[in-house]
Amino acid sequence: MTEDDQQNPYRSPVDAETEPTDTTSIPGSVAFVFVSGFFLLLIQFTEAGYLVWRQQNINLAFWLFPAVPLLLLISLAFGGKVAWACSRYYFGFSFLLGTGIFIVRVISSGDDMYITELALLCSQVANLVIFLSLGHPKSRAYFQMICPVCNTDYPQPADWLCAKTTCRKCGHQW
Repeated sequence: MTEDDQQNPYRSPVDAETEPTDTTSIPGSVAFVFVSGFFLLLIQFTEAGYLVWRQQNINLAFWLFPAVPLLLLISLAFGGKVAWACSRYYFGFSFLLGTGIFIVRVISSGDDMYITELALLCSQVANLVIFLSLGHPKSRAYFQMICPVCNTDYPQPADWLCAKTTCRKCGHQW
């Protein structure tokens, strides 16, 4: 037994023989972003369908508001720093704006809570989960937000879309 095995009695003897994990696979936090995003799209398409059915007219504006999260999820599937930044900005702003709208709607409706307010609340939970999951260190690593020189995982954007980022610690730009 090595010294490392003596310190950890629960270590498997197979651990020393295994190869390093594949870093190109999607981490759990990014997979959680996709699951939450599809849940958000399901809520938004259901709410749009309900509003169209309730109004008895087919207005394309109701069907277009799930288009932005759908495009962002597609861009996240291809990866990249710009997709990460746009998605993080959008879902954070959408959470703040939607929470404000939810509070105003609940206050103005009194005791009656309608399905639209419930769907809005569920959408805001999904927006918050996506925003926080994109900020996870493994998500940052997957979208190349870790400095290749000193491995700092909190870079400073060199431009507002994070197409180029600068390390806060060593100043390297990539």
